Amino acid sequence: MGRMRTLLGLTLIVLGVMFFLRSLAAPIPPMPPMPAMPAMPELPPMPAMPAMPELPPLPAMPELPPAPPVPPIAPVAHAPFLHWGGWASPPVLLLVVLLAAFWLRRRRAHERPLA
Repeated sequence: MGRMRTLLGLTLIVLGVMFFLRSLAAPIPPMPPMPAMPAMPELPPMPAMPAMPELPPLPAMPELPPAPPVPPIAPVAHAPFLHWGGWASPPVLLLVVLLAAFWLRRRRAHERPLA
């Protein structure tokens, strides 16, 4: 039953990836032709702008006071079960599954038959 369950799980993963990639690679339906844009009327020339007055120089900036020390980060008392910071976060679970699959495969490869 174990090998069949593994085969079914891998089949579901492969089918899911195939359908996902198919949905991403689906061709975009052609758009209907857009109507031609009407001709824009000729714009009048811009009027001449008056000259800007001379601005006085900016005053020197005062020195900033020293920043207060940053408080330490409080430890998280309880992270949600499937939160990124929790022990069962998706990256941690994926790493555990991959390591378990690798370990079981190596263990199976090194087993000797009892006959």
